[in-house]
Amino acid sequence: MGRYLKTSLEIPTPHLSPALTRALLDGEFFRTTGVGAMTGHPGGGLDWFLGGYTLETFVDHYLRRGMEGPKSIETCPAAPGAAYRARIAAALRARFFRDALADCERADPSAETTFVDAAATLNEDDLAPLGPWLGQHADAAVSIHGTVSLAVDPVGGEPWSRAFRELVPKADADLLKLVGIPFLKVGVSPNPFSPGHCTLTLFTESRVWLRAGGALAGRVGPAQADENLRLLATFTRMLREVSGARSAELSIEGSAFRDEADRLRAAFAGIADEGGPSG
Repeated sequence: MGRYLKTSLEIPTPHLSPALTRALLDGEFFRTTGVGAMTGHPGGGLDWFLGGYTLETFVDHYLRRGMEGPKSIETCPAAPGAAYRARIAAALRARFFRDALADCERADPSAETTFVDAAATLNEDDLAPLGPWLGQHADAAVSIHGTVSLAVDPVGGEPWSRAFRELVPKADADLLKLVGIPFLKVGVSPNPFSPGHCTLTLFTESRVWLRAGGALAGRVGPAQADENLRLLATFTRMLREVSGARSAELSIEGSAFRDEADRLRAAFAGIADEGGPSG
């Protein structure tokens, strides 16, 4: 099942509330740069929503799973970045897509990180069509992509407040062979077992929260890992409070995360109770 750290919040609203959307857009730790959503269309095909930027990972994920072709695609044509989203939509319709760097994304292989331009951070106006679209597609799964602010040493000249993906090098260390893992994935989907409620999930496979391993070419030591984990837990607590979540569950999987399970549980104490796979 791989390695991951995941928190799942059960929220007493059918989908993203305005307050939760604002909390996800532009905070000190997480800044939204792209929003994608997808649901089945009556009679066949899929309805898609593409908002903002950094949508490559979202589209590639679903196409690799062999999903049906799109029936409709909403691309927020009036918002900045319309030409970029139109290009992503065209590739989606053709079902020919390869995950790559976004126009606003830059890779630094020496830091094992990609960074996103500050101009790609979204605001409420950029996502104005999302609310009405969700009103018509109540069973849609929403994927929220964004940058995180990381503690590293040395800092160097990189914008660590806008880190997007961790680059995991393969054997030849060729940039085109690097696998980009988003530092944090946020998802929202209706809870099929509790009508009128949804589940907010924060999912990470990155090593930047772990003391062992020397993530980002050694830039993350024990002190930096502790600070990154504190920021992640604080962000999760804020989302739980804003959303009015009735419960929260922590899942820990994979030897790298299980080796530090006690430390991870302590960081999320009072925020999420452990459940799911943990060893």
